[in-house]
Amino acid sequence: MKMRHLVFLAVFMGGLIAIAQLGSSLRSGSAAPPALDAARTDKFDLLCAGEVFTGNETKEPFHDRFRIDLEQGKWCREKCERIFKIASAEPGYLKLAVAGSHGDGNSLSIDRVSGELSGQFKMGALDSTTFASCKRAPFSDFPKTKF
Repeated sequence: MKMRHLVFLAVFMGGLIAIAQLGSSLRSGSAAPPALDAARTDKFDLLCAGEVFTGNETKEPFHDRFRIDLEQGKWCREKCERIFKIASAEPGYLKLAVAGSHGDGNSLSIDRVSGELSGQFKMGALDSTTFASCKRAPFSDFPKTKF
């Protein structure tokens, strides 16, 4: 047999073995294939708890749920009344919102390694800073649209 036929046969047989192993693992109820696992990790909720500090040093408790879909680049809060685009998603950091160019607006970031959330809200004289710890939860999905 020629060398290229042997290479083709080895690749073909390797593929058949991988398919057989995948079928066996699915029948036995073990974990999903890596491609499906990767898709699952792109959609999740974050349950965050911490504190909000206002400009006059007042401290209040903060609790919020964020729904995040990295695949579609979307996120929302709590009841998901409004869906936003994710500003940027990096392996170690998630920026949900970036403050507007005039200094007003929201800035909301999450450290994907530590789970720490930091947020800044500034609109005119109103100013607050949020710090919280977030834990991953199953994705609760976005509301269905009517059109």
